Amino acid sequence: MSATGGWHRQASWFWQARVLRRPRLLADDLPLGLKLEVPARDDVGRRLFKYGVHEPRVLDWIERLPSPEPGHLALDIGANLGWYTTVLHRLSGGALSLHAFEPDPDNRALLNENLALNGMQDVHVSPLALADASGTATLHRYRDINLGKHSLRPLDGAVGRVDVARARLDDYLREAGIDDRSIWLVKLDVEGLEPAVIRGAAAALPRIRALVMEYSPMYYGPGEGQAMLEALADVGLSPSLHDGEGWAACGTEDIAALSEQRDTVWLREPQRQR
Repeated sequence: MSATGGWHRQASWFWQARVLRRPRLLADDLPLGLKLEVPARDDVGRRLFKYGVHEPRVLDWIERLPSPEPGHLALDIGANLGWYTTVLHRLSGGALSLHAFEPDPDNRALLNENLALNGMQDVHVSPLALADASGTATLHRYRDINLGKHSLRPLDGAVGRVDVARARLDDYLREAGIDDRSIWLVKLDVEGLEPAVIRGAAAALPRIRALVMEYSPMYYGPGEGQAMLEALADVGLSPSLHDGEGWAACGTEDIAALSEQRDTVWLREPQRQR
């Protein structure tokens, strides 16, 4: 299921964002009956308001996954304003134990607003920046044109920084008493810290049934990307890339050969969705 934008959406965005200079807009005609408050200048916010969907290929893939069983976990790592968090909640009918991780305080406040707006107060929202170690870290904050680009890695275009708490996913799950549960889906998009998150999730990886991950090779250190891909393959997860027509099964070598950011999807089951 996906929505498509029309001239009226784009004209409305121009009028409200450019003429009236409203800092936030309400995208209230989204798939699954969702509605979200979005920053008017932000990349994800603009897409949701103007086109009625964000990353429609990934949304279609998630919608075709087998339904989760009650009590299964779903993890939105790098939750931003809450698009995927609300999608996962709505698709599961509230059956999931859903955990959203967003270390940036402004993004997290908007995430909580959007959860309340959609009646999803049962989501566990964490301020942790997941990585491969615990302690305090510096989150580098990007400009308001892309509020989802904040990262623990120094990035060109950063305009500020804030100290955040850092932790390993394995430690979080153990301390929450849920380290024995099946994980229906993980969405992982943390602007270059994906290898660190995977290193900190060694115990959780065998329980993950499906993974949506942004692969960002330009940010990875020598050997980081390859080691991450091998760790995922070693626990039985198999990748797919979108070929323009659908999601096509591929090998880790195909992903390792990428030079630019791409969305990847991984399944434990042998079947693929196109």
